[in-house]
Amino acid sequence: MSEIDDIKYRLLGSFLDFIRFFYKERTGRKFELSQPTSRESHFITISKALTRVSRGEVNRLIINIPPRYGKSEMLIHFVAWMLARYADSNFIYVSYSKTLATKQTSTIKQIVQNPYFKRLFGMDLSNNTQAKDNFETNSNGSVYAVGSDGTITGRGAGIKNVNRFGGAIIIDDILKPNEASSDVMRESINDWYFN
Repeated sequence: MSEIDDIKYRLLGSFLDFIRFFYKERTGRKFELSQPTSRESHFITISKALTRVSRGEVNRLIINIPPRYGKSEMLIHFVAWMLARYADSNFIYVSYSKTLATKQTSTIKQIVQNPYFKRLFGMDLSNNTQAKDNFETNSNGSVYAVGSDGTITGRGAGIKNVNRFGGAIIIDDILKPNEASSDVMRESINDWYFN
């Protein structure tokens, strides 16, 4: 087995290794794990939970941590990791604003367009994909960004009738922090979610 194959299988087999590799590729900085005493890093805990999602062991996951603790960074890398594993996966990435959701999907696109990503996983984007908020893979996978007040009619996440991971709806910061205590805003988001 070649060195490239070794790297490929290590990254496909470990979400945390995938984040470390592509975070450094993208930013030039090391992905630092928190070092709490008497418990594991929250990055390891989240990584384990998302790995269980990738295996189909969990189909609804809530991650509650304070802002600026790396949740969004992990979620964008999770989408890229799953596209590396299953290029036909379909994702809808939701945030409180279309602008923020587009920022996150733009970063996902940046990861999957990295030359190492293409070399390791052979996945590429469709030739007619220019947008940062709505792009497709050459295997009919997709990533679509939407704000919490936006519409997803006609869009889908996942793949019907497959016995493996096929995509997900990622809801990342559905409310602005200053709106979270508003009963009216929470009710509006609940109505949007359930409809």
